[in-house]
Amino acid sequence: MIFIPRNWNNSFKRPIASVSDGIDNDNDNLVDELGEQCLMNYFDYYNNNIGSFPTQTTNPWSKYHFYNLLQGMWKDSTDHTCGGNAYGGTTKAIFDYPWSNYVGNPCGTWTEITAGNLAGDRRYIVSTGLFNLPAKGNVEVEYAQVWSVDSFATSNRNFASANKLINDAQKIRTFYSGTKTNCLSSINIGIYENALTDQLLIYPNPANSVLNIKSENGLGKSVILITDVLGKTIIETKNEDLYQTSINIEQLSSGVYLLQLKSEKGIIVKKFVKE
Repeated sequence: MIFIPRNWNNSFKRPIASVSDGIDNDNDNLVDELGEQCLMNYFDYYNNNIGSFPTQTTNPWSKYHFYNLLQGMWKDSTDHTCGGNAYGGTTKAIFDYPWSNYVGNPCGTWTEITAGNLAGDRRYIVSTGLFNLPAKGNVEVEYAQVWSVDSFATSNRNFASANKLINDAQKIRTFYSGTKTNCLSSINIGIYENALTDQLLIYPNPANSVLNIKSENGLGKSVILITDVLGKTIIETKNEDLYQTSINIEQLSSGVYLLQLKSEKGIIVKKFVKE
């Protein structure tokens, strides 16, 4: 489960909230101020139909279900609530499993760990509004999808990544606002040619049982991930100072895979075929 801090927001150009709607749309503890913008009004989830979960918390299938989810409600029109799996409680939750710096959090310390939730395939929904869309009018919004991972954390990797996400999201917001001119040195924007790619050789390709990885100049402390084409991590290894190593891939099914190497010098992604 992703943890969402209240002051984390990936919307930059935002729609103006409906007048006198009685909602704190910009999460500043004020209601219906002049020119109030809609930020992230709800963050909730539902379970993919895999495992033993309450029916009301599983995949939506009707237009009413989808509309409910956009309003922070379950398929049966009940609110998401604080605690446990967010179903069947008494206190309404607009952000499921919030992070610790959510000011005014009505749910207290609440994570999937404290809730004792079963592992599952969760689908997340971020919604903005309500706001008015005039006939033949338009509303322009701009969002940034921020994804962060702390590859070198040795423990509590999920929490380390959440803290990094908060920091990275702040960098993006600061860059967008134009108040900091040197943040380009710490964030990567757009698609660029990775000069490190030529420094890494993987062979043979196609491979059958062993994939060899070689770097002439060394890449320092590295993490190697092998993922399938859907992004699922199949193999993960760590190296203190990578020059040459081999990975046993006998257990992989035949097909196309991606090798992603994250090092102190940067990230390299290479494709290979398992015969």
